[in-house]
Amino acid sequence: ILTPPQHLIRGPGARPEPNPLSKLIEGRSTQLQRNLDGAEALAKATGGFLIRNRNDFGLDRVLEDQNGYYLVGYRPATETFNRKYHTIQARVKRSGHTVRTRGGFYGVSESTPTVTAADRLNKALISPFAAKDIAVRLTTLFANQANRGSVLRSFLIIDAKDLTFVKDADGTQVAKFDLSAALFSDNGSLVDRQVFNVKVNLDERQYERAQREGVLYGLDLPLKRPGGFQLRVAIRDNASERIGAAAQFIQTPNLSDGQLALSGIVLYADTAKSQPGNDNDWRRSLVHRSFHQGTALVFGYTIYNAALNKKTRLPQLTAQTLVFRDGERVYNTERLPVEAIGQADLQRISTGARLQLGPALTPGEYVVQIVVEDLVAKRTTTQVTQFEVTR
Repeated sequence: ILTPPQHLIRGPGARPEPNPLSKLIEGRSTQLQRNLDGAEALAKATGGFLIRNRNDFGLDRVLEDQNGYYLVGYRPATETFNRKYHTIQARVKRSGHTVRTRGGFYGVSESTPTVTAADRLNKALISPFAAKDIAVRLTTLFANQANRGSVLRSFLIIDAKDLTFVKDADGTQVAKFDLSAALFSDNGSLVDRQVFNVKVNLDERQYERAQREGVLYGLDLPLKRPGGFQLRVAIRDNASERIGAAAQFIQTPNLSDGQLALSGIVLYADTAKSQPGNDNDWRRSLVHRSFHQGTALVFGYTIYNAALNKKTRLPQLTAQTLVFRDGERVYNTERLPVEAIGQADLQRISTGARLQLGPALTPGEYVVQIVVEDLVAKRTTTQVTQFEVTR
């Protein structure tokens, strides 16, 4: 469960690591690979291929790909046009040939005289080009709960100026919109989809704040298997029929194999106003990830599958916080023990770190990396997130 950290890791000291250059190179390689995974998944889902690590844009491969190919058309049966998502699979028997297709399509006939609101929402959901009539920001984190299993926990901030609010009889401002969320696997196939009919009621204070900072909305999608996924969300304002969309790629761990893993990182400003339970300020911070210089940040996360010491029946974990800018390390804490006594579930240990955005962290984009080491099982896992420092 993603909760605010119960034990804060403090201390600005640094300690040399074994093979620091190797670990830094490995970390950069991992981050680069994660960045490419999203582009590759998008290319596969639309029937294309990804050109990587080339200074000439891979034009020779593109030209070769166009120099001799067969374009196969497919006319589905009438019953296929049922407005559901249909996965496409194609195979070739002759050696030396390859086949590429889109990941699938929604059953909407081109001969349909009118396009419904649901059709427009579906188009925004699957299109690689985001609909921008409504501004939407999305942050998604992996979490696991004992009673629910693994979930993708998402928070959205929707620009209130793009929604249609109507004053209700009780004086509150009301907006209604449809929200569709779809989860695609790394090969472009649809894994899950949910549709929500949302009604937002805001009092005068909440409405004024929403006009300044946006409408906050959260949702959970159950995760049936681990792997890499693309989550896409689309929103349609019922009154104006304006549509907005957002997407995020996320890599989720396999907890069933017993390997050490981390949840997504909850990040918020360490102030009384932004503590969980106070008007959702910490959730807004989680989405915006933009903080003024001088702010104290808190990183909260959960450690899964820690091994237990045979004598004490407690885990032995250390955690370290590292901050990077433009690939260069600018700050790190020591490896400090993670307190396990008092934890309700030793397979899901809630902890965190605290970081003061001092003068050394000048305005700009940063990456924070959490490194957790299991001293019993002799294994290590990491998690990263990004944030921005402003004046």
